[in-house]
Amino acid sequence: MSGLSRWMILAPLALGLLLAGCSGKGSSGSGTPVVKMGRLAGVVTLSDVVNNVPTVKSAPGVDVHVFGTTLHATTLSDGSYTLDNVPVGSYVLVFTLSGRGSEQENVTVLADQTVTVSKVVLQAVARKWTVLVYMDGDNDLEPYTEQDLNEMEMAPDSDKVTIVAQVDRSPYYGATWSGCRRYEIKHDDNPTTSGVNDIDKEDMGNVDMGSPTTLNNFIQWGRNVYPAEHYIVVLWDHGSGWRSRTQATNPMRGIAFDDTSQTYIKTVDLPAALTSVPPLDIVCYDACLMQMGEIAYEIRNNCSYTVGSEEDVPGDGYYYAAWLNPLVANPAMSPLELSETIARETLNYYGTSNDYTQSVIDTTQLPGFVSALDNFAGALLANGSNQSAAIVAARTSVDFFPDTDSSYNYRDLYQYAEKVKAANVASVTAAATALQAAIDRAVVVHYEGTQHAGTHGLSIYLPDPYNYGRYLQPYGALDLALNTRWPTWLAKQPTQ
Repeated sequence: MSGLSRWMILAPLALGLLLAGCSGKGSSGSGTPVVKMGRLAGVVTLSDVVNNVPTVKSAPGVDVHVFGTTLHATTLSDGSYTLDNVPVGSYVLVFTLSGRGSEQENVTVLADQTVTVSKVVLQAVARKWTVLVYMDGDNDLEPYTEQDLNEMEMAPDSDKVTIVAQVDRSPYYGATWSGCRRYEIKHDDNPTTSGVNDIDKEDMGNVDMGSPTTLNNFIQWGRNVYPAEHYIVVLWDHGSGWRSRTQATNPMRGIAFDDTSQTYIKTVDLPAALTSVPPLDIVCYDACLMQMGEIAYEIRNNCSYTVGSEEDVPGDGYYYAAWLNPLVANPAMSPLELSETIARETLNYYGTSNDYTQSVIDTTQLPGFVSALDNFAGALLANGSNQSAAIVAARTSVDFFPDTDSSYNYRDLYQYAEKVKAANVASVTAAATALQAAIDRAVVVHYEGTQHAGTHGLSIYLPDPYNYGRYLQPYGALDLALNTRWPTWLAKQPTQ
């Protein structure tokens, strides 16, 4: 491992974005509130150019989604669709078809009426992938910005894959320039100097990369300027999992530490920062300690897959050529295939005689995982104290991350469930087995160096009860804590 890894501690930030739809309510004769409903209807068409002649045709099979709800429809053979029983209010209607990217329309649903939506046209999208790299080098990782940009530039140019980076550099580590710039990455053969052929899209001056708004603005800009069928966002920086290393005024931590602004993006602010319509395909962490159940569940609605590490990541981070070159060679890769390629090729590059880890999480499986975690915590609360010695031994013998600093108390959850079975309590064993099965469904692939053999790609906060008391309040703000009895178990688990 390089002497520098991608975790650190800095000052707090409190910033959020609000997505809201309004709904109207009336009342029945008995005084019971009644949600008023309306209906949406419309037509979607496809626009192509065939032999240099523009053509428009019907668009069957388009997914029509009322953003922020579970309401969906699929267009018929003539491109038409209807959405019944939509609560009155204002919404964003999202239209998605594989190979066509997406479009969106603002709509207002009226009570007991059919609202006809303007005809939506889906344009042909030649680009398969847009790779958005949010590179926060305004800290002691600045020396690695040039190295990683050069690795990105090793990928051949392609009309199917576009790589763009928002790069913020610190003035204190010998950089040839400082501030923040946006680049379209272009191929060059110079391994030591970046930017030879890159297109400088914008010199942004000093930018707060620790702001959720800054990250979201980059995502929206990238989608608008480089529309594609699929999008991956790479968060390049220090990471610290969900919390700070020591007790502080605001101990909630996350990613994107900006030295100049003295800010960072909290875990609870990541959903707003990553908001995208439709959701992103992949969120990838080139940062330490971010592949946690708490973080994955927090952004479960923002992307299809997350890629990252339970353990520290070396200062060098990803070797970008190892997965960008295969993507350019096969731009038809699905989001799952690309996610697996990133995880696999990272371990191939660094080898396995180390403590490195990489895994891929399927976010659609996270509700089932959280349900299994809640049941597991419930079984432990009901029966764990009966075998306190075995329960304590399970906690203290599980692999922790980073393995050079146990104060974080991030531990491999699958391994913990396995070791808890030694308590030999039937209900606990059954819940532990069910949790392991849920983790196997959620963690699509996982790779570990030999120093973490037996781990399964998903960590969780698992301190002793004394340490948990210091973080009780901020931990309780996380969605995973709000939706499970896991925090109650952390507080009540035996100490000896």
